[in-house]
Amino acid sequence: MAKYKTIKGFTIQSFSTDPVTSVAGSGTWASGGALNTGRFPVTGATNAPATSTGLAFGGTAPGPAKTGATESYDGTSWVEKGDLNDARISLGGAGTATAALGFGGDSPGYPTATESFNGTSWTVVPATLTQGKDNAASFGLQTAAIFATGYAGPPAGPTGNTANVQSYNGSAWSEVNNVNTARSYVYGCGIQTAGIIAGGSAPPYSAAAETWNGTCWTTVNSLNTARANFSMFGVQTFAVGSGGDDGSTPRFAIVESYDGTSWSEQANLANANKMSGSSGTAGTAGLNFGGSDPGNNPMTRTEEWTTASPPISIVQEGQVWYNSTGNVLKGYGKTAGTGTWASTGQLNTIRPNNSGGGSGIQTAALAAGGYSPPTPTNLTTATESYNGSVWTETGHAMNTARYNTAMTGTQTASLIFSGNQVSPNAGTLTEEYNGSSWAVKNAMPLGRASGAGAGTTTAAMAYGGRPIVTTVQDFDGTNWSTGTALNTARDQVGGGGTNTDAACVGGGPPVVGIYEAWNGTTWTEKADLNTSRRAAAACVTTTDSVMLAGGQNGASDYNKTELFNGTSWSEEADQATEHYKNASAGNATAGLAIAPTDSPYALCEEWNVPSPLTVQTFTSS
Repeated sequence: MAKYKTIKGFTIQSFSTDPVTSVAGSGTWASGGALNTGRFPVTGATNAPATSTGLAFGGTAPGPAKTGATESYDGTSWVEKGDLNDARISLGGAGTATAALGFGGDSPGYPTATESFNGTSWTVVPATLTQGKDNAASFGLQTAAIFATGYAGPPAGPTGNTANVQSYNGSAWSEVNNVNTARSYVYGCGIQTAGIIAGGSAPPYSAAAETWNGTCWTTVNSLNTARANFSMFGVQTFAVGSGGDDGSTPRFAIVESYDGTSWSEQANLANANKMSGSSGTAGTAGLNFGGSDPGNNPMTRTEEWTTASPPISIVQEGQVWYNSTGNVLKGYGKTAGTGTWASTGQLNTIRPNNSGGGSGIQTAALAAGGYSPPTPTNLTTATESYNGSVWTETGHAMNTARYNTAMTGTQTASLIFSGNQVSPNAGTLTEEYNGSSWAVKNAMPLGRASGAGAGTTTAAMAYGGRPIVTTVQDFDGTNWSTGTALNTARDQVGGGGTNTDAACVGGGPPVVGIYEAWNGTTWTEKADLNTSRRAAAACVTTTDSVMLAGGQNGASDYNKTELFNGTSWSEEADQATEHYKNASAGNATAGLAIAPTDSPYALCEEWNVPSPLTVQTFTSS
């Protein structure tokens, strides 16, 4: 926060307690298209973005029969898709409308089977739950999901509510730390490393809420209305829960939103219901669909939730007040949090060895190039874009397939250059992407591969790579020219930034931890990495704010993450898996690692370092 030598000329407010930091945004409900098959309890893909997409599957249709019916929402109407292989009710769900996961439930009994949805049909995957259960909270993505608490039964475990929590990593389920309060008929939302659950039947009917940080559960402020069988969508810090019942009230229309601290009542649903489904990636937009009507009949209705904004911050950095209880002067200031990794949507085309073949920011990235394992003979020209949750094939192919490239720019204005091709070598080739197509640009005078890039489509630079030289090349939008050389020649470096503020980290041979920073005029060596490595993913905000993750030392792959603060490197949270030659996008506090060279080849992980406003106490000398 701002540092004050004196405070003169204005009044400082006095409070007995510190003021609140935010208020929840208010939202409204509107009618949407009706389901083709009314059902309850129905499961939704909780991370389908906004009100324009959704996925509904499973439940009880008219009559007692269970259904595997699946429908996707296009913002106006529901379209029938392929049924679940195992018709069931009260199952868990995660993912999006085109990349979903269904698991557990009641079929009858408590199946442990897991099914994966590709936008058209379901496929049973080898992974099975460690404990079968239904009416549990579920959230996450197709490759990174959580299944928490719920009702379990033989043969998987003793009959009754369980505190058991299971985590899915894209290939297998494993047990993680239990919830604090076992319950069933409970709902949740979020991602694998940051979720929230609330309500349920313990018994009695519960208002309890808990948050999950990827490691442990923390009890937070409770709902205003205890209930079970209600639906939730959103993220850990902005969730919306709607409907449900509490035994004495058969159906609620009550809606509550969570702002990261407390729950507040919002506009009611038009149709009181319970056992409905929901979807939405944030509390600003989502769906509530299906459910049970007062006659206990399956409903086809859909309601769309929108709000102008997430919880509205009512504080700014530098605001000051006097706390009369503590007799101290306080203010709001930013405090750097601890960075964490979270699995996110997988690529549609596996592309290991695309090295620096990524550009853009964490929520709007581009991936191009690479090849399918095990040998570099199946090269790809495919291009994919990322919206913060899902990768989508653009249909815009590069002119020349290659791997070990460098890439810089934005999602819609990107430059790819250098790299390898089976024959001939593609090291001098340059292409520019305008959001619709790739165009060939003038070639580089010195070919290279496994190097790094920084800048934009009109002001870029290439450095590091094979051949092992110190030579740097600059691009002005038309031509390449020779720039200021590095101090140390090396390939497989991590890099990024702009043509006046760029980083070059690690590399080899031999493997080194050298960090050189570019200020537009000279390359300057700064503090070395704690762990020397090559082929690591780098995300650069400035030369004083760099994140480096993964890599290899020639014998071992790493999952280590280091963060540079302008002076030194600090060890941060490890990635989920050890890998190298990831492409990258984003910056040091909101980054994206894309497609490693080892399995799982389509893996992507998001890196986030929070910087919350916190209450800080002024000190004086």
